[in-house]
Amino acid sequence: MYKEVAFDPECLSELHYCGVLRSEFGYEKGRYIVANSKQWATAAHKAVKNSESLRTKEKHAVKHLLSKIKMSRNHPLFILPKYRTGVTSETWLTWLEEQSKISRFDVIISERLDGALTFEQTVSGDSSWVIPPTIRVARSTDDIAAIISPLLKISSEIVIIDQYFSLSSNDVLYEMLSLANKVRSIKKVTLVTAIQTKEPKKVFQQEYSSKFSYTPRFDFVVVADKFFHDRYILADVGGIKAGHGFSCATTLGAQSDKVSLNICSQSEAEETLAFLDEALKNSKAHRTVLF
Repeated sequence: MYKEVAFDPECLSELHYCGVLRSEFGYEKGRYIVANSKQWATAAHKAVKNSESLRTKEKHAVKHLLSKIKMSRNHPLFILPKYRTGVTSETWLTWLEEQSKISRFDVIISERLDGALTFEQTVSGDSSWVIPPTIRVARSTDDIAAIISPLLKISSEIVIIDQYFSLSSNDVLYEMLSLANKVRSIKKVTLVTAIQTKEPKKVFQQEYSSKFSYTPRFDFVVVADKFFHDRYILADVGGIKAGHGFSCATTLGAQSDKVSLNICSQSEAEETLAFLDEALKNSKAHRTVLF
């Protein structure tokens, strides 16, 4: 549901790619440009300067946009997950080759690479580019994990809000922490649930932290039943909302065998997290740090 995109800075030598840059990335779009934003903007600036298709006014407009990107400390369209840091190269093509050895990109946009998406393919709705408004998957551990993992890989903090998401014997939670152990970019996980757990620190140690060499800080927050109706996984770079929650379930041959997931708006995510903070301050929610 979230895509890591390698965007060739040479594309900015053509004006229509400026529109893609402006409108197709960020929290609510489900796509991020993977790059050091300042280095990427510098390379794109050179492409604009040498462009033969851009008119003078167009060059000024694109350069102005790129200057804003270069000056931004944390630009909302770009990410560079921790597991992708440490790769340096003189050209974007070499950088792409090295990054692809670490993990493949969901999408590559370029006019000079075979198999990469071009502007026309983004406009026509290529299947690798389009993110459906809702995705329905079986309520199995593998299917749920496959949808949420792309967001987890690029995040540093995760908040799970799901009143029926148990701390104990939870295969989906195990897969989430297994991924955290692999990518080492997640620093903190908060689970907000209505399900009480006896001796939660002991449970967490036995079922999770003892299984991995790296475990992020883990906060366990208990709220009253139905305190939160909707179910969320909210991160610093995105959010996913689930109809039936994120727990796996036995197949019953019913419509409820599948769960509907969609990208959560940034405003709803911020409102929900603010509500959680207020609940903690007013002792309507109770936090225990498990790790």
